[in-house]
Amino acid sequence: MEDLDLDAAWRKVLADAWSDDLPDILRLNDFKLTWNKWKSDLEGSLADGSYSPEHPRLIERPKDGLMVRPLALMHPRDRVVYWALVNRIAEAIDGVLSPHVFSARLAPKGKRLTGQISAWTRFQNAGRALYDEYDYAYLLSTDVTSYFEYVDTSILATDLLSLPPIPARYVHDLQGFLSRLTEHTAVWGLPQGHEASAILGNFYLLPIDRVLLRYDVKFIRYQDDIKVFAASPAILRLALREVARAMRARRLSLSVHKTRILEGPEILQEFEDARKDAIQYGMEAGAEDTDVALRSLFDDAVASEDVKARDVRFAVYRLGKLGDPYAIPWILGHFAELPYLASHLVNYLGLYFEEYPEIESRVREYLLDPAQNLYPWAELQMMRMFSCAASISDETWRCVWQVVVDANKDALVREHATRCIGLHARAGDAATLRDLLPESDNTWLSRALIVAYTEAGGRDRPDNALLGSIARYQSELAATCEYLRSPAKLPRP
Repeated sequence: MEDLDLDAAWRKVLADAWSDDLPDILRLNDFKLTWNKWKSDLEGSLADGSYSPEHPRLIERPKDGLMVRPLALMHPRDRVVYWALVNRIAEAIDGVLSPHVFSARLAPKGKRLTGQISAWTRFQNAGRALYDEYDYAYLLSTDVTSYFEYVDTSILATDLLSLPPIPARYVHDLQGFLSRLTEHTAVWGLPQGHEASAILGNFYLLPIDRVLLRYDVKFIRYQDDIKVFAASPAILRLALREVARAMRARRLSLSVHKTRILEGPEILQEFEDARKDAIQYGMEAGAEDTDVALRSLFDDAVASEDVKARDVRFAVYRLGKLGDPYAIPWILGHFAELPYLASHLVNYLGLYFEEYPEIESRVREYLLDPAQNLYPWAELQMMRMFSCAASISDETWRCVWQVVVDANKDALVREHATRCIGLHARAGDAATLRDLLPESDNTWLSRALIVAYTEAGGRDRPDNALLGSIARYQSELAATCEYLRSPAKLPRP
């Protein structure tokens, strides 16, 4: 692996730290201080074959009101290696993909991926354009059940070996990485939540694209979200049969509940409609009635039990941009039903945390109710909101402390709760946080404790050498201790 560009991969990992699904409490800023050592160690272990990724940490992210999907949080060193491995074959992969594939594509004249939002917009626009091409269109809409989890990495490796531009050793290195990453863990297939996985996932469905090209259809694909247009439903049924067969050969299956044949005007409901385009244009042009249109869209999105998640995300983000608290009452009344929208809804509520005290009380009520607080993913988002607030009440402070000391809570949630205590510390909290350090056998939680200890008023003084002692005896925390002893301003989580 001597030709891996580890520096470029490290820059990528740092840049992604600001948009990660699983945000780090310091956005990896402390690890900048140890990168040169990490790089040297990685180069050595990669060269002599002793490198092996650590087991990733997992958190389940709700997909809807019932099902969840696992997100794997790899150690930053392993994220560097994963991205570097995929980056050196990304150009070859992108070169064989159909122009009908819109997800995770490389930008022209470089290896940087196109933006996710702009790629999704192009996918939606392409769907509307295809609809307009037909006098009367039929659409097959389908996707894959638990896609990333069930990617067979041995099949993936065999397919990659068939690409002449990719040397076999690159493929073997990547396959070895994925095998060791998932060995003896609950992680299967490709680790979710990483752009490198999106690139590999695009390629894994290349045979499906080839099947569709044999039929008199036109199609577009965004990862495993597949839309196929035809002039008759019979053609779509034939194509679907072949697609399902090709999927089974790749150890995948199509979602029964999401596979449908639509016709005529109902097809447009599968794509972002002109109503949203008009709202977006109104925002950009400063139209006076944009807020009314946005509120109406939100009302329609939540009007039935089958909440339109995409419309809710679209609306609350833009309501926040307009400084409009219109959605707050509905969100507070329905948050427990929408854990899959937690990050979007909490970001919106956080904008009005000080202005609307009911946000804090209602969220605290949710956290303290075991019948509602079922998803660590949602709980983590709430801890982040409390951390970013100007202040929290004593009741909320006690609620957060319960999370910090509860060993049964998800470790990632406890990390963010610990950071929250540091940011909103009361008298005596620094000492309590320090006393918890010997009890922690989790390096990441220990890191959160020393960060919170520092923010609570325990920053090194001539009579307090705690951080220096930790740095000497716990090498994994040395960079964090050095960072905390510097004058650098800590980023919000």
